[in-house]
Amino acid sequence: MKISKKGKLNIKPKKPKEVQKIERNLNKGVSYSKKLAKFQNKKTAQAQVKKRVKKISKWTAAGLIVFLLATIYMVNKSFFNQYIRFGKEKISQKNTPKNDHLKYGFDLRNFEVKRDILATQANVLDILENWGIANEVIEDLKLPIIEQNAYNKLEQGKKISLLSSLSNSQPLYFIYEHSSNNYMILHLNENISVEMVEKDLNVQTKTAACIVVENSIANTILKNGLRYELIFKMENALASKIDFFKEVKTGNRFKLIYEEKWVDGQIVGIGELLAIYFETSDDQVYGYFYEDEEGIQYLDQAARPMKTSFLLAPVKYARISSFYSKNRLHPVTQKVKPHLGTDYAAPAGTPILAVSDGVVIAAQFKEYN
Repeated sequence: MKISKKGKLNIKPKKPKEVQKIERNLNKGVSYSKKLAKFQNKKTAQAQVKKRVKKISKWTAAGLIVFLLATIYMVNKSFFNQYIRFGKEKISQKNTPKNDHLKYGFDLRNFEVKRDILATQANVLDILENWGIANEVIEDLKLPIIEQNAYNKLEQGKKISLLSSLSNSQPLYFIYEHSSNNYMILHLNENISVEMVEKDLNVQTKTAACIVVENSIANTILKNGLRYELIFKMENALASKIDFFKEVKTGNRFKLIYEEKWVDGQIVGIGELLAIYFETSDDQVYGYFYEDEEGIQYLDQAARPMKTSFLLAPVKYARISSFYSKNRLHPVTQKVKPHLGTDYAAPAGTPILAVSDGVVIAAQFKEYN
């Protein structure tokens, strides 16, 4: 027992020194934890404030930028519109073939242009009359056409054009394109006359090598930047050797040697297909251009004519819509029956070829045909 300073007895037992030391350390730990927690809370609060200030600053800056851009645009609106318009014109010119507006020695942008392709052979004077050319102009052209030995009969499939004034639609020139480098210009204005034009034709030999078929011949030709005319020339050369509807598949390869026609530095068409190589999964076909008194044909590696008396398909530029089969649901009767033929789908007017020499025994409309 111990007497306190106030005169009271302290009956509390004295703790051992080891216990007192432990308690002092614990009290120190609690005090440190409280301080640490207080410090951490303070840091968290400061971080949240900084984050909030940063976010507000970010959106404020974005708003200021938008406001400045809008102000600049409103002040310089005409300049921006001019710049955008120039950009569009630049893109348009990039996609437009070079000098595409220059033809027959005219800048077609300066005229109202009417074009057509002759469906049948026609007289030039009849065409002029159908296109509304004045009778006195037609009469004045009769003698110059004879004197110039000009084209009086215009051939089927040829291109014709009428150039008129932009201001009053008065016909000024009629043009008949006999070939890519030969055409006739009829002057329909005050100086009525006939002009026969013959341009220098430059023929260049080109090669398209080891092209792999993707989906179809047509898609492959166009995807490789070749001209569409090559499709028809390929089919004509290989008509008796390859069935383009059944045998041609993705992965087949072919090589072409052909002629390109150039006039005034521009390509105007395809000449002859000089040689062709076509590799299918089952065969390799070679063809070489040959011309004699009897006409044009293609020879194989043994110099034998490739064209036989039997064609592999009765139409060109078509697709098979229904194959030969033992059993098929008939599209009209809706009954299952053998389909003893092959159906081809093609645009109306597509020529139908006889696959061999023969005699037509019937040509009529009847049930299901």
